[in-house]
Amino acid sequence: MMDQPLIRAATISDLKEVCEKWWKLLDHQGPTGDGAPRNAENEFAAMEFLRKRIIRKLVFMAELDQKNIGIASIAAENSPLEGAPVIWNIADVWVDKDWRNMGVGRKLVHHCEQHAIRQGADEVRLTVHPSNDSAVAFYQRIGYTTQLLKLTKRFTSKR
Repeated sequence: MMDQPLIRAATISDLKEVCEKWWKLLDHQGPTGDGAPRNAENEFAAMEFLRKRIIRKLVFMAELDQKNIGIASIAAENSPLEGAPVIWNIADVWVDKDWRNMGVGRKLVHHCEQHAIRQGADEVRLTVHPSNDSAVAFYQRIGYTTQLLKLTKRFTSKR
């Protein structure tokens, strides 16, 4: 049995490593058309996006023997309506391929859920590409159900 990873909030000193993991996640999403090209402008934008989330303690890391083996983030969904349910969104769940199917993703998601509950969440949501069978099965195993069907229409890029 493997040692259990420590799940902790990422700090600014983790920013570079979190960015690398985040780009690996985007590389994985590339075949679905949801990724983005890795260039200097996008790297800067990603670093700023993640820096802001880290400062707000919304990015978590799975660490084992002082090695980052996974990341996840969570953020509140803002509703202008009084009395609307408080919803948080889990995103950017990524586990190093050598540590998949060992409970690391489950611990990261659980940590995100507990953070949302402490912040008063009524519900957490996440988005997963329907062709990512292993991720869909993983989330269903830990209690997630399909609530909404998100439809998209892509346009030919004129760039």
